[in-house]
Amino acid sequence: MVDVFISYSRADKVPVSHLAQRIEAEGYDVWWDEELPPHKSYGDVISAKIAEAKAAIVVWSLDAAASEWVRAEADMARNQKKLIQTALGEIMPPLPFNQIQFADIGDWQGEDDHSGWRKVKASLADLCGKRESNPEAAVAATPSPPHLPTSSPIPAQPAYSAASSTPSKWPLFAGIVVALLAIVGSAAFFMGAMGGTGGSTGDGGLEPPSTGPETPATVPEPASTAVPNPTPVPDASPPPSASRGRIVGCYFWNSVDTYDGACRFVAGSDGDFTTFAMDGPYFQDVVRIDLDVSAPGTGNIEFYYPDGKVDLVKVRRSPNDRACWDGPSLTFCAR
Repeated sequence: MVDVFISYSRADKVPVSHLAQRIEAEGYDVWWDEELPPHKSYGDVISAKIAEAKAAIVVWSLDAAASEWVRAEADMARNQKKLIQTALGEIMPPLPFNQIQFADIGDWQGEDDHSGWRKVKASLADLCGKRESNPEAAVAATPSPPHLPTSSPIPAQPAYSAASSTPSKWPLFAGIVVALLAIVGSAAFFMGAMGGTGGSTGDGGLEPPSTGPETPATVPEPASTAVPNPTPVPDASPPPSASRGRIVGCYFWNSVDTYDGACRFVAGSDGDFTTFAMDGPYFQDVVRIDLDVSAPGTGNIEFYYPDGKVDLVKVRRSPNDRACWDGPSLTFCAR
């Protein structure tokens, strides 16, 4: 007997897998289409599993809301009064499911005290009954927080001890020396500029130091003071919301480069999104890949470089996988 059925979009497979593992760690038997038998009809198996389950969790996202399958599964669970709604981030369930309460688990990293996760557990207890949880399985199912590499690691600080509690006098001595040097330099500058002991060149500048009686002094060519007007470039730095994005799997392919790894996904409006590779540049120093939707099913993939350069490629949503976008000899997926 299945306790919990999970309905979701394939683009959200990574966070849904963590959710399924945590629910199993609470003692419930979970079914999602990872276990779909290859020899049976998809629709028949889904209908049977929803009817068999005591609770059906729907994980809403932009891709899930656009999926006819997810909507149909949610409607079936609602009619059977076993629907539990969750959402991955700032998204409202589509009509008519926006009239039903839902739990936001978009920023959930497996912690027990997360408000969205507490709502899910309370609904499971009401529909399926309370179970004995497995703490070890819960720890194993908790996704590790992302490790963001730094360009220069911070050196370890020495441990405090009584012997090191006496403040060092070296900073005081160093400060005195720096102050004396500053005073001497300032005095030399003003004396030279006012025709002091350094002498005057006749144009207000300092006389070059003497190189000896047999070597004539040379005056360096004046440096150009013109400041070039830099051409403004697009800002390729991560927006503030990047730290709140969820971690998904990103895949990129063209005839030259391939990337397949974890990235941080920040959903925008109208289907737009921004992604940042978790382990450094995607390829050839590309630090960020965006999708800018111009019309339903079409848009531009934008490749951002550290110097602000941006490349645009026109793409269409893949007819085979809604998590992917295809262009001329190019495919980009975020799932």
